[in-house]
Amino acid sequence: MSATLPLFWDLASLDAEKREVAAESLIATLVEAQRTHRATLDDDAWQALLQETDEETTEHLEQQCADDVLYALKRLVRGLPSPRQGARQGFALALTELLASLDFLSVKTLVDMIMAETATNSNMSGQEERDMLFGRVFGFMGVARSGALRRESTSDDDVLFIVGQLIDYGKSKQFLREAGHHVLRAMVAEVKARKEGSKLLREMAAQVLVDGMLTPDALLFALALEEEGEMDVYTYTPAWKKPYVQPDNLKQLAVVMRESSVDGQTELHSVWHPHLHSVWEQIMPQLYGECDEEDEQENGDGDKSVARPVRSSAVPFDRLWKVLVDDSLFGEGSSHERKFWGFLLVQRAMQYLPAAQLPVVFTRNMMNSLMNNLASQDRYLHSCALTTVSAMVAAGEEDQEKRVAVLLRLIGEQGDANFDRITGTKTVEMLLRGMDATGLLSYAQYLLRRFADQTKAASGESDAEEQKRVAATHRQWALDQLAAVARNPSAKEDDAVLSLIEDALMLHGYLEPQDSAPKATIERIGGVVEPSLTTETRQLCRQKLTTMLVNMNPNGSAGKEDRKEASAASPRMVHAAKRFGKLLEGEEYALADDIDDDALSGTESALATLARIDERIKSAAKAAKPEDTHLLQKLRAFQILFAHFVFETLTNPAEYGPLVDDMSTCFDKLFPSKKAAKKSAKGGKKAVVAEEADGEEPVAVEVLVDAVLSIASKPPAPLREISKQVFAAFCEDLTQNAFFLVLKALQGDQDLPDADDAMEVDEDGDGDEDAQGSNDEQDEAEAASDNSDAAEDEEDDSELDSDLEYDPSDDEEGGFALSREQIRKALGAAAYGSDEEESDEMDDGRKKTAKTADSDDDENESLGDDQMAAFDRALEAMFRERKAAKAEKKRAAEAAISFKLRVLDLIELFVRKQPRSPLVFEVIVPVLDAMRTEAQVERRGTGLLTQRICKLKDPVLGVDKDNLHGIAEAVIEIARKSGTSEFQSMCGKLLAQLVRTLIAQQDMDALDRLMLVYGAALERFCTDKNTHLTEDVFTELIRRYPLAGWRLASGIAGLIESGTVVKTYRLTRLFGMLTLLAQSTPKGNAECEQHLVAAVPEIARALLAEIDRLLAGEALAARAKEVVKCLQSLVRRTSSVVQDVDALAKLWQASAFAERLNTLASAVPGQAVRSVAAQVLRMLGQDDGAASKAPKRKRDTDTSQSEAVAAESFKNKESAKSDAATDVTNTEKSSSQKSKTKKDKKDKKQKRM
Repeated sequence: MSATLPLFWDLASLDAEKREVAAESLIATLVEAQRTHRATLDDDAWQALLQETDEETTEHLEQQCADDVLYALKRLVRGLPSPRQGARQGFALALTELLASLDFLSVKTLVDMIMAETATNSNMSGQEERDMLFGRVFGFMGVARSGALRRESTSDDDVLFIVGQLIDYGKSKQFLREAGHHVLRAMVAEVKARKEGSKLLREMAAQVLVDGMLTPDALLFALALEEEGEMDVYTYTPAWKKPYVQPDNLKQLAVVMRESSVDGQTELHSVWHPHLHSVWEQIMPQLYGECDEEDEQENGDGDKSVARPVRSSAVPFDRLWKVLVDDSLFGEGSSHERKFWGFLLVQRAMQYLPAAQLPVVFTRNMMNSLMNNLASQDRYLHSCALTTVSAMVAAGEEDQEKRVAVLLRLIGEQGDANFDRITGTKTVEMLLRGMDATGLLSYAQYLLRRFADQTKAASGESDAEEQKRVAATHRQWALDQLAAVARNPSAKEDDAVLSLIEDALMLHGYLEPQDSAPKATIERIGGVVEPSLTTETRQLCRQKLTTMLVNMNPNGSAGKEDRKEASAASPRMVHAAKRFGKLLEGEEYALADDIDDDALSGTESALATLARIDERIKSAAKAAKPEDTHLLQKLRAFQILFAHFVFETLTNPAEYGPLVDDMSTCFDKLFPSKKAAKKSAKGGKKAVVAEEADGEEPVAVEVLVDAVLSIASKPPAPLREISKQVFAAFCEDLTQNAFFLVLKALQGDQDLPDADDAMEVDEDGDGDEDAQGSNDEQDEAEAASDNSDAAEDEEDDSELDSDLEYDPSDDEEGGFALSREQIRKALGAAAYGSDEEESDEMDDGRKKTAKTADSDDDENESLGDDQMAAFDRALEAMFRERKAAKAEKKRAAEAAISFKLRVLDLIELFVRKQPRSPLVFEVIVPVLDAMRTEAQVERRGTGLLTQRICKLKDPVLGVDKDNLHGIAEAVIEIARKSGTSEFQSMCGKLLAQLVRTLIAQQDMDALDRLMLVYGAALERFCTDKNTHLTEDVFTELIRRYPLAGWRLASGIAGLIESGTVVKTYRLTRLFGMLTLLAQSTPKGNAECEQHLVAAVPEIARALLAEIDRLLAGEALAARAKEVVKCLQSLVRRTSSVVQDVDALAKLWQASAFAERLNTLASAVPGQAVRSVAAQVLRMLGQDDGAASKAPKRKRDTDTSQSEAVAAESFKNKESAKSDAATDVTNTEKSSSQKSKTKKDKKDKKQKRM
């Protein structure tokens, strides 16, 4: 028994597979135990036990069964009522198999055991009683499925007892009705196998169908009897035709399946349950994945619990769905509960129905219910509807045919083209995203048919123009979907999809089929167009075609491809242009009505040049030289450009016609033919001189850049990619003049007028406020005042933006005057007097204006109704013109900004392609200037400068030194006008890149000259209180390149010593720069250390002068700490170079610092200055304890003592200097002796060790 106990636990598992394994192991063990027990009894004893009466048999179960079997039988029966996890299912399964193996047990014995173990009493709760009743039903199911009803020991009374019990349970407990009828259905086949089974079946039918067939449960039992065919079950249901599932019975079936009342009879529907009734499996087996009869026969004698074969039905599935589901469950007025069942059926249909039958499910009623419940989370069935569309997506993921079928129905006639937008889901998007090439082709064909045939959509409108408008709206949606199909990654796997869309957009956008056009081609792109296409629809087709072709082009930056990859098949745009040229040559198609025939000349020219480019590509592809890869890339760029011209010259001949001619000439110069090349070679030097003498002929690459800029200025977004691809191919060939064309475009006429003047005026005005609000004793307030100008500049930018949108002066100068003239013409003499008076007034404009102003009221009173109406119309026209002018100005400003952003893209592309070109630094000043106009340009320009220019990996080569200094001066001047810390830091990094270039070229003379620019900026930073410069401009240089930074040390020291720094905050920043210099100087760099030692005397004098000013009472507490920290860093760094203490003390004038630092430590409250001063003196060998042992000041001590000490120190300044000189002299004399003494001590210490 111990071996079987663990198996009982697994019988209650929620995992069905685990339950089956446990049941199989348990039954195998019990069968073997019973076989062993039977062997212990002889045949006579066994037969005697079997012949005992029922009472005796019950008493002798212990003798008939092995101990383990009897224990298992009782435990399995007792476990049936258990609600724990899957206990009922597992114990019922094991009980069924056990009863099937114990063929000596009678049904009466089993029923008695079940009734005894599941007995109920009045003390039980409702849940306990429910569990017991469920246990009985599961027990009866086990008896029925085990085959015990076929045994000879089973009487008819035993069978009818079970039937009666199940019927009673269903009547008293509605939740047991379906489960009980399942048992009855399972008993039909077992009873049929008995002798005189037909008679017993009639008795069962009389009890179950006593009231006819009014519920799904009764229908479930009746269908089982009908399936067995042993009796005429229809006598018990006279209102039904034979068979039950036939067209004449569909109405009654619908009533039964929705569990509603019939013909006024008492309503019988039970308590609603959120699952489908099992009778649906018998009526619509297609929804349950049932096998057909042939498959069932092939399976042989399997488990009796498996599903039965598919019922042959006289009603097609679509008719069943229409009546039983669509009209009944989704019909008008249907309850939420019934719609819930309907959605469950839809989910099963998505899982089991083939793709060919899925359209039956998507009816108008179902789609309305689905979209309504998806539209809002507050809808009652929103969650169920979400589950339904999830099932649709899941079905599409498993079967591509289902994906297409579902997608077409969701956006089709029964659904809505904007299904995702209405429902707030991404169902259509997800279905389309995972579609394969075959599905995309089917979907594209459907869209093209829908695009062409819009007769049904426009049939509701009587006016022809309105019909076209409605059709155009629907066609726009179809074009959007076609564009989505073209973007799908799977479309690239099959050229048929893209070719179909490409041909359709080309024909619908540019051409009109003639009578001679091939019908197969017309049918391929959707058929005859009805009603005809509007001009807007054709333009949209052209835009979609251009976008698709540009997106299909390979990336122009693919410079790492080898020669074979570079000479691969032509891009789609080129292929489309060639195909379009062939269509134009034939007579099957004519140009669309909105295209002028004169525009063909530009297209023909573009096609001719495209043919020449193809010849060059073929000849270049045959070459085996690696350098031909770059040549092929340039030819491909021209190929894409002229392919674009083929289409654009038809719609914009005025703009693109001259451009085609210029670019054709440019191509011939860049890629001359063999004849032209030989002719040029024969001309030799004379031809070259002649070309140089002719200054009017532009360079070919400049013409190319001008064309690229022209394309970039066009509104369509795809043109941006074309311009970038062409520009990327020729980046390495750009001349200075060609690149300056790009920079000039960035600084074009789109800039706002007088922007710099406005900044200058604001800067001067802010300076006065800054001067008034300065406070030299509060560092934080001064730092804030330094940045106040930046906030003012931001306000100026906002004002410039508002001026860009609207300028009132326009109305004052021209807009209102024009409107007044219109009013004069509309009103005539009534408003402004007679013509004679008006002519007199024209002689004197001011007199006329005054007279008009004085007599406005009188004139208005004399106006009649017609004149007032004319006056209103004139006013309306005036305001309409104002609004249109303002909108036009705004559009122009937006176009200018968009163009600048595209130019910035080209500049960034050049920097990425040619990072070491000397033209890279030419970008800095124009971009900084452009950044001051618009916020979008500022963000893009900041990204370009910080991420590209400031982060160049390698130094730029071949830079003009003079030009470099000009750039540095311009950057500093621009930085002077903008006070944001981010902008100042960026300018500092840009200047550091310039310094890096000179250091890499080892041009120290040019570096010294550049440092003069820094020095002038530093002086302005310290002496001009109105400047916006911050220390970030200088600290970036010091931090990155200390060798250049030490060249500023003398200037910093001079400014500190002079005492001319206008603000305390800026003075402290000078100390910070010296500190940063000391910290940034790398160890072992002889050149930097040499500059350090050379700068120490000047720095020492500057710090001594500053300490003297501090002791004189100038902001003592505010600056003392910064001074001593700066001194500490410099002395510490110098000590690592000059290791001799005496030499270090002499270099730093230690005695002069000793007296001043001791006095300063005593004068400044707190330990910070005193501690740092003691460390400095200790490093200089002046540690006499004075600074560290200075008495602490008490809080209540009179400050006059410290002031007196400071004054006395200042008076004795000269004597201190002479003492310091004497100390230096003595130090020089004794330095050698001290060094020798230290060396002797060190040697003695090593000997002791």
